[in-house]
Amino acid sequence: MVNAAWSALTYVSAPRWHLDVVSLGLVYDVRAEAGRVVVEMSRAARGRVGDASLIKTAQIVVADALSGAEPVEVRLVRDPPWSPAMIDPIAAADAGLPTG
Repeated sequence: MVNAAWSALTYVSAPRWHLDVVSLGLVYDVRAEAGRVVVEMSRAARGRVGDASLIKTAQIVVADALSGAEPVEVRLVRDPPWSPAMIDPIAAADAGLPTG
């Protein structure tokens, strides 16, 4: 269940970066908790217009991957704050982003 959720999140793209939220390092944790799947994720920048949409998309994609068998809760986490250093270096190189 948790592995399926992680895999599903690789299909959620952050438009500004042209990378998925897992490669960007925005997903901090995915776990089963009290009969539901909890995804803890951050955002790349404060107050971005697409934040709510990105979180809702993550929730829908994970729920679909689990065939609706478990409720999905996506929590916005601000600590630790996200930074570009959290981007997977291979994904960054593939996307033409500076690394290291």
